[in-house]
Amino acid sequence: MLNRALLTTAGIHVFYILLRVALFRRSFTTRSLLLYTLLSTPASLIQVWFERSGRPQYEQSGEVQRPGENLEAAGLTEWMWDALYWTYGCIVLAAVVGDMAWWLWVRGRFRALICRGTEN
Repeated sequence: MLNRALLTTAGIHVFYILLRVALFRRSFTTRSLLLYTLLSTPASLIQVWFERSGRPQYEQSGEVQRPGENLEAAGLTEWMWDALYWTYGCIVLAAVVGDMAWWLWVRGRFRALICRGTEN
């Protein structure tokens, strides 16, 4: 699961950079780079957290020192996966249609916070 998420993350970021720099060079501005960096940072931090907490750690003898956390758990972990997938979609959409797609990221994260606060 972690390897797939890591490869997906790398592939999506490479897709964005190649498409925006190679194909849509005229519309790739400093503002575009700033939006991309700012709004993809939370997903990158989530990815790092998944890597640190989800992978088991081994001693030099090969014994498990600390097993990895369950990354399929409900609650916060589930919300973090949702945030990661939502960001993937927004990065791909921003690569294809431009900077206006980042509004979906803002709207989606705001709505997710509001909806989580009203659940019983």
